[in-house]
Amino acid sequence: MILSTLALSLILFAQQDPGQWLYKDFFHLGNDECPEWTEASLLPDGTAFEIDFNAKENKRELCLQLTQRHVDDNWAIKINGQIIAQLEHTTDPKIVFFPVPANTLKSGQNHLSITTDRIGDDIVVGKIRLLEQSYREKFGVRPIQILVRDAKGNKPLPARITIADADGKLAPLYYPMQTKVPNRPGIAYTDMNGKATLEIGAGTWSIWASRGMEWGVDSATLTIAASAPQPIGLTLKREVDTAGYVASDTHIHTVTASGHGDATTWERVHSLAGEGVELAIATDHNHHMDYRPLQKEIGANPFYTPVIGNEVTTNWGHFNAFPFAENAVIPDHGLNEWMPLVADIRKKGAEVIILNHPRWPNFEGGPFGKKLGGLNRETGQFTVPMSDLGIDGVEIFNSTTAVTSWEEVLLDWFSLLNRGHRFFGVGSSDSHTVGDSVGQGRTYVRGSDRNPARIDIKEMCHSFVSGQTSMSLGIYIEAKINGKAPGKRSLVQAQHKADLSIRVAAASWADVNSITLYANGIAVDSVQIENSESPIDFTWEPEFVLKVDAWLVAVAEGDKPQEPFWQSLVANLGAVTNPIWFSAD
Repeated sequence: MILSTLALSLILFAQQDPGQWLYKDFFHLGNDECPEWTEASLLPDGTAFEIDFNAKENKRELCLQLTQRHVDDNWAIKINGQIIAQLEHTTDPKIVFFPVPANTLKSGQNHLSITTDRIGDDIVVGKIRLLEQSYREKFGVRPIQILVRDAKGNKPLPARITIADADGKLAPLYYPMQTKVPNRPGIAYTDMNGKATLEIGAGTWSIWASRGMEWGVDSATLTIAASAPQPIGLTLKREVDTAGYVASDTHIHTVTASGHGDATTWERVHSLAGEGVELAIATDHNHHMDYRPLQKEIGANPFYTPVIGNEVTTNWGHFNAFPFAENAVIPDHGLNEWMPLVADIRKKGAEVIILNHPRWPNFEGGPFGKKLGGLNRETGQFTVPMSDLGIDGVEIFNSTTAVTSWEEVLLDWFSLLNRGHRFFGVGSSDSHTVGDSVGQGRTYVRGSDRNPARIDIKEMCHSFVSGQTSMSLGIYIEAKINGKAPGKRSLVQAQHKADLSIRVAAASWADVNSITLYANGIAVDSVQIENSESPIDFTWEPEFVLKVDAWLVAVAEGDKPQEPFWQSLVANLGAVTNPIWFSAD
């Protein structure tokens, strides 16, 4: 018999060191069959784990040990109704340890539970033991204080902190629930004053501060010994000039509203500031999320402008749409016809509609695969007749959904441009977690960037739909034709003077190897770029002759950094301009 909550009344008495066994077997939590788990039952044993056990009052900290497997969602460990920890997010079986604070246990019967608010995750827990040794004693834990400042003016600066050993393995962070900033193993974000106090174990560690692709990095080496180390000061310098363009992420999630991943809204509003995103578009699945209340609460208002958006999640595919009013009706994601679906999204208020990850969950799947009957790259046509997709953009860069390379999606887009479609390309993160950097994939949008707190959303939407944007994954790129930024509605006469300028820039930690110029999807020219340890700022002015109607796109590529501060599923760095259209008439 399968119960939704299985309560095991196991009365176990205290044993001698090294500890007290609370549960010696394995327990399958969830709602699905998992035949590959040999240590636990095929079918779930329940949706919550609960046991009673006898113990003595703990006047000092103890340590709880257990084995867990395949944890994606947030599972709370409670003793006597008090949350002491969350299970780690892991795939393979792993022995984990958690501190049991002083005065958590009482003399006599105590209650342990492992529960979640959302049952969409099948996990295994077991081999649970209460150790007499304190958590801090077991791992030689010491607190470290980190302060990040802007090299210009020495002002505190929100940033991402990465801690790893000599092999690049991310460091365990201890007492994570007591830390007042977002954190995961080896990763944390400072508060808005650039501060973070983290607890790490004995050893020698490398510590990096970073802040997205426009900023350099700073690092320090720290050895944890018997006493707490001195505070660590790290300084970041802005190394990439993006004047006149706003750094936007059009694809951002929270576990709070999307129901999967691990980044709460509180954690997300921190990470956006720490990654240098200036226009933050919330796109939880079929949900309107407003970051503003929590953004104000933590003091993040000066760093970015939030936008209410929605990842309209349908049988046809996923569409990021924005902006929506605070009280706007959710688009009808159950519509089974493409054009009525797109029309309904616009009717509900969206000015911009982007087709997300068109080759997800694999190359043959998604809208550009079987959902539209397959895209013929030779003709730019789908098996399902679609003369107009009704969208404004398509994701080229998606830094966390890398099942299909961005180069493949680029070729799809080129094919559709040749067919006459004029929707722009987009870069985004699709981040669902704290560890996956929000803003790693991003879109640079033409407009006033003087004050990140007061970005004109109307101006941004106009730039999006007119193609006054470029896509970035670790590299910045912009194009000018006759000294002006191009756009979808700008048509250049080929017989007239057309001076094309392509600028790429990257921080000192990034490499840019080449820029390639494409005309109607065919590579017509390229240039190699010599790298150094300094920031890159390179302008290329290719010469070309066009005798037919054509569109031009420039693509920059570079090597992926190997340092742990750049955690990415994408194999390389890249940047892509949006098209410039030429008329030969």
